[in-house]
Amino acid sequence: MKITNCDIDLLNNTAVSLGAFDGVHIAHEVLIKNAVKYAKTNGIKSCVFTFDANPKDIKLITTNKERQRIFEFMGADVLFIKRFDSNLKNLEPAQFLEKYLKNCRYICVGFNFKFGKDRKGSTADIIAFCKNNNIDFDIVDAVKYNGEVVSSSLIREKISQNDFKSAREMLGRDYFVTGTVEKGDGIGITLGFPTANIVPDSIIVKSGVYLTYTTVDGTKFKSVTNVGGKPTIKGGVDRVETHIIDYSGNAYGKEIEVAFVRRIRNIVKFDCTDHLKSQLKIDVNIAKTELI
Repeated sequence: MKITNCDIDLLNNTAVSLGAFDGVHIAHEVLIKNAVKYAKTNGIKSCVFTFDANPKDIKLITTNKERQRIFEFMGADVLFIKRFDSNLKNLEPAQFLEKYLKNCRYICVGFNFKFGKDRKGSTADIIAFCKNNNIDFDIVDAVKYNGEVVSSSLIREKISQNDFKSAREMLGRDYFVTGTVEKGDGIGITLGFPTANIVPDSIIVKSGVYLTYTTVDGTKFKSVTNVGGKPTIKGGVDRVETHIIDYSGNAYGKEIEVAFVRRIRNIVKFDCTDHLKSQLKIDVNIAKTELI
């Protein structure tokens, strides 16, 4: 997949799926697959046109790096990831379309897509633009889950409520974070529960202890993950700390993926480390029992 933030020529003669694509959920997948299918049918390249930040300036479900990996997995040939700066924000809808999409062959957007200065542009503008320029297009209707329209904001809400099942159904995968394993303070090892410590670029779960799956070097392991502070042991730095069950390798410096399945408890201040060790044993047994 070719990736650019400025080479407009890469948009020429392509099938474009256009959107913010935070989370790259099941409704976004419809847009991308439509563009990929059109491209393959017509012997051209498919393109995802998106932005490097959420236009609403809220915490992202997926980072740019994570989105790139998902787009490529879905079959996109080109990723045009435009910087969401003041120049872009001030483009009128007609200017945006004329500048970036006049030479493409196909455009696919969601039913509620807004764009351009003050978000004045709508699907009506895209339809008129495509008809005037002989560009094929699709406007994708709402995709619903349990009667609610699937959206990034709804998924964000479900994650904040620890409803990872609903988030998984709407994302089409577990909610996950990634990061490079850093040296910690070594407390986990002394307790008999070594952890892989990462500081993700973006995480929207609340502090607590979670059942998770952690992927290291392409292999998925059951795990227990602590998000937030460590009240029992002073001096610990806040981070995402994951005890990877049955993993015996050295993960330092490796990028890992931590996928959230269920929140099992709050972070609790224990009277002593022995009580903490007992609780960690319980947490690990829950993970071994519940996770497939």
